[in-house]
Amino acid sequence: MIAVADIGNWVANAFAHPDTFIGKAEEIAGDELTRPQIVSALKRHGLSAGLPFPLPRVLLLPLPHDIRRMFEWFGEAGYEADISGLRARQPALMTFDQWLSAQGRSGSSR
Repeated sequence: MIAVADIGNWVANAFAHPDTFIGKAEEIAGDELTRPQIVSALKRHGLSAGLPFPLPRVLLLPLPHDIRRMFEWFGEAGYEADISGLRARQPALMTFDQWLSAQGRSGSSR
């Protein structure tokens, strides 16, 4: 998980320090949570109504192969960002909880 604002900060940093970033790929994230942790955070912020539920795999069958495989990969392996290392380089990275708090202050729900 990563906030759009944090993505923008990484991009700005990359443009400000191109020698550090050119030719490199990096997985970025601000938080990594399990589904129960996400549900708990949403409830803490009063956003539990209409929570998503896991879809049975059979509902993925009509999707194109590439998209179906992407969802399978999310469930099997997923991304592996080094969040503590990223946070050391950009301490202001938001956690999901911080992002939810910021959404409440801005008046938008998501």
